[in-house]
Amino acid sequence: MYSGPVAESATIEYCAGYKYQLRANVYFFVGIKAPPAVSELVELRDGWLLIRKYFCWDGCSGPTWDDRTNMRACLVHDALYYLMRIGQLDAGFRPVADSLLAEFMVRDGAWRIRAAYYEKGVSLCGARNVCGDSVRPVLIAP
Repeated sequence: MYSGPVAESATIEYCAGYKYQLRANVYFFVGIKAPPAVSELVELRDGWLLIRKYFCWDGCSGPTWDDRTNMRACLVHDALYYLMRIGQLDAGFRPVADSLLAEFMVRDGAWRIRAAYYEKGVSLCGARNVCGDSVRPVLIAP
């Protein structure tokens, strides 16, 4: 049992809707030639994407499942969409991010037809996820 000093914060702030949290920094070469895009959790510079420890993402969206063939792909995709959502990367790079999703899936062993299905899904439905108003709201408890 904890016997140290007791100090309470009146509230906690959090965001809901995430399933996964990165446990270490990771780098990926994505080849995007854009001005540097930098945030506390994600950085894109000279074609390299750095996703920092504690970045949260929700896996693949839609009628699908998360597995070893799409986890890296959806992490890269979600990090790039995050940069677009916060205004650090131009939303014109969305088709590139969508293509990278399929490319990483194939590299990790997914069937090309499955990767193409995912790419088509995000190209049709992903636009709303790069808008600034799609930033997850901060919730307060209690």
